[in-house]
Amino acid sequence: MLNDLANFEAAAVAAPAEYRRFTFRDLYMRRTYRGPGANQVVVVNQSGGAAAGNCYGLGATVVHNWAIYDGPGPEAKLVARARGLHIDTTGAGLFYNTFCLMFEHGRFKGSTLQAMGVAPNLDDEYSIVGGSGEFALANGVVNRVVYSREGNTDIDRLTVKGFIPIMRDLHVSS
Repeated sequence: MLNDLANFEAAAVAAPAEYRRFTFRDLYMRRTYRGPGANQVVVVNQSGGAAAGNCYGLGATVVHNWAIYDGPGPEAKLVARARGLHIDTTGAGLFYNTFCLMFEHGRFKGSTLQAMGVAPNLDDEYSIVGGSGEFALANGVVNRVVYSREGNTDIDRLTVKGFIPIMRDLHVSS
């Protein structure tokens, strides 16, 4: 069926599979639900519970701009932001997450990692399904472990591991 499309092209590519591995350890993501410094907002609330910090109900949707630092304390340096959204896909607070890790400083400034997954627990793992800049075509995982929960803010420790294909000259056969 796809062969019938005039703008579709498929070709065999001879390219060795060679990758660079990357790991970021001990990054800390701050998620503030409400109040001063809130970095997420409920845009669709199915339960009426947003005032209490609860946003459940099938289709409940939250947009987030979570800050990621190189340490857990107030002196830590901002490294990146996780910009995206999470949606309750069960009606019971089981959220599907999709976000773009956008690096803001240093060598990786402007580069991104695209991550997604379902968050059934406080400690979760998201799939890295792509990237740009230094992380073009990346794949891997983001592990999230709750570091602290205080008031309206959760701090999660992140470990990001993945692979980036090394792009060499490609020989395309017709």
